[in-house]
Amino acid sequence: MDLVTRERPAIDRWLPWVAVALALAVRLLSLTRYPLWFDELFAVELALRSPIDLLRGAIADHTNPPLFYLLLAAWSRTAGASDAALRLLPALLGAAAAFPLVRLGRRCSMDGAGLALLTAVSATAPALVALSLEVRAYALALLLSACFVELALRGDRERLTLAVGIALVHTHYFGWFVVLGAALASRDAWPRTARIGLAFLPWALAVAWSITQSAAPGATTAWLPAPTVDAVLQLPLFLIAGSGWRPLDLAIAGIVITLTTIAARRADQPSARPLVLTALLPIGALLIASLFRPSFAERYLIVGAPAACVLLALGLQQLLPRAHRARAVATVALVTLIALNNARVRRTTVEKFDWRDFTAQLRPDVAPTIYAFEGFTALPLAWYAAPHRVASVHTLGEIRSRPAWLVVRDGYAPPLDAFGDALHLIAVDSAPGQRIRAYRLDAR
Repeated sequence: MDLVTRERPAIDRWLPWVAVALALAVRLLSLTRYPLWFDELFAVELALRSPIDLLRGAIADHTNPPLFYLLLAAWSRTAGASDAALRLLPALLGAAAAFPLVRLGRRCSMDGAGLALLTAVSATAPALVALSLEVRAYALALLLSACFVELALRGDRERLTLAVGIALVHTHYFGWFVVLGAALASRDAWPRTARIGLAFLPWALAVAWSITQSAAPGATTAWLPAPTVDAVLQLPLFLIAGSGWRPLDLAIAGIVITLTTIAARRADQPSARPLVLTALLPIGALLIASLFRPSFAERYLIVGAPAACVLLALGLQQLLPRAHRARAVATVALVTLIALNNARVRRTTVEKFDWRDFTAQLRPDVAPTIYAFEGFTALPLAWYAAPHRVASVHTLGEIRSRPAWLVVRDGYAPPLDAFGDALHLIAVDSAPGQRIRAYRLDAR
């Protein structure tokens, strides 16, 4: 298949805009479904600093380059710092990614049916929607990755491709796998890759120096888990939601892998190679890194999602019948099935801890101070529990005032038995991977 886009009917020219509108509508429906959690509030806290302090904080954190923080800083000064205003920025960025994604599909000679499938997957995939609603760098990384791959395949906008590549690696470190995927697919891309590296060098040196000065290097990534067999098997469900029944989910995962493999084998070699490399390099990097230190975080795979979406849509396209009417009916049915299943998963899955409801149970007239034993709980409490005073402590001896509220996450607080009958469990709630309790500590 030829990479040069052939003349298309009008519907194909405005389909990218339809994809953006659909993706934005899906994201706006869930804009304030969950309150902000620790990682998002950390980003907000950085964004509310002065530019110099923002850069210092990002360098010291070691986990993300600064571009999204800088963009969030400018956005929050204009749109405000409410939950809805903050979430709107990544929602817009995530929805905008649908535009270069559809153009990428067209550049790979995808027909109208394939583009419709690509639109359905990119607009409704639960993982993409969820990450596009986090006040973190994921939505910007998704947008820039899609733009970079599309521009790299296009090949006639070198300066713009270079600028997007520089922005991508300054948004997320895994953006480098997208840049390297394009370079490995074409020797002509290596000079551009070198220029991106030179532009990234000052930031890399600043972070490297900070790591050498840190008392606990790697502490900010110590939470990363090791990959489990189940987690690896679930990776194909990153784009198409599973059923919740393990045997069927494994079958769906196998179908997804088969479809993307078929797409890679049947697609034109120049277009297939960067897509395959961009989709697989982040996964390979996480698995290899985890051999030496637990480093598995599915959300980092967002940079490879554009290429994976296109490969999956190309594979689905191969399943459709050739007859025009039958192809149209099958396309509508498959698009509807994908969208409804993804919507079902989004509606029934609990993704975040609800700090708004939790803190509403901690009445300030009963106790004005809340003690937390770690930043993971202290930062959301400080954001949502006004007018309480929130104090972060490490030992029971640091609790100075009573009555007070004690908020603890299971496994991250000292034993509270010393308080005896003065301690009363008032609230307990949970979300995936965490269980948080609130106690009322009476006066002596």
